[in-house]
Amino acid sequence: MKALLCQAQQRVIFSFQRPQQLRWYTISPNEQILLLNNDKLWQIDVELERAVLQQTKDFSKTPLYWLVNKPDSIKNTPKFSHQEGDINWYLAVNTHSQPIEFGFIDGLLHTISLENELGQIVTILFEQLRVNPNIPAQTFELSVPKDFDIIK
Repeated sequence: MKALLCQAQQRVIFSFQRPQQLRWYTISPNEQILLLNNDKLWQIDVELERAVLQQTKDFSKTPLYWLVNKPDSIKNTPKFSHQEGDINWYLAVNTHSQPIEFGFIDGLLHTISLENELGQIVTILFEQLRVNPNIPAQTFELSVPKDFDIIK
């Protein structure tokens, strides 16, 4: 998978498993990991040798919630927005965060588009997507070298 941010490219490995487990591993340009496991959100900066724990407040109020959880009702799922080429776009909106668009080709997630805090459009293109792979449980557990600073 490649992530495109304002024409700058990042190499990322993205894994998620329901319910509420996500690992966003940025390989380059700077090695970082975003790790969500239930209500614990870890931001790990390999270069700074630091892991910071952030308790997620109410994750259900974010547009990304439906991706890593089974929605409790249809009103909490993105709504079809439009078709652009082969991509069917769905828009997730709530009153607590920026809208986020999900693009699907043949029923598979292909693109995520969102606006960040700086007003920049971030487009994430998924390549080499595998559906329902067997992901080891430790993928979503914090594992850092002993010399890392752990900030809770």
